[in-house]
Amino acid sequence: KEPTLAARLQQWRSEATLHRDFFQSQSSHFTVLFEGPADEPLASKAVELLESAYWRVGSALSTFPDGTITVVLYTEQQFRDITRSPDWAAASYDGRIRIPVLDPLRQVDELDRVLTHELTHALVRGIAPSGVPTWLNEGLAVAFEPNGAEWSRAQLTATTARGDGQGLDAVFE
Repeated sequence: KEPTLAARLQQWRSEATLHRDFFQSQSSHFTVLFEGPADEPLASKAVELLESAYWRVGSALSTFPDGTITVVLYTEQQFRDITRSPDWAAASYDGRIRIPVLDPLRQVDELDRVLTHELTHALVRGIAPSGVPTWLNEGLAVAFEPNGAEWSRAQLTATTARGDGQGLDAVFE
């Protein structure tokens, strides 16, 4: 077990060293960490999108976190090195929202989708720190994404295994 602990400690040290040089953009509910001045417009856009999602998703779930939520914008390589996420992962939430950014200002809709998805995970964890089934946690995160209800309804309608998708209407009315 000692080699595992030593490796984890080294990973935390590397992450802390990386973050030490990051800049911050803040709002009343979020702290967004980013690599440098060139990323400031992106961080500002992220704060704007997060604040909008905070009120929309928080109102629907009747929950608003007491503290600020930290969001870290990484390069693709930094994200993979820090999170050890698979290539298909668009982001992660582990107490912090962690997002790899490629050309996000040209893909604002995708940035909004990913931020909203991960914020939903943060809000769900605030309601129930453990014991939430993955299918429910992921289902809520997808449903609250912009156009998520429509996408979910289309998926449910397309299969005979799950009914007609009308149950989502109550969540979003």
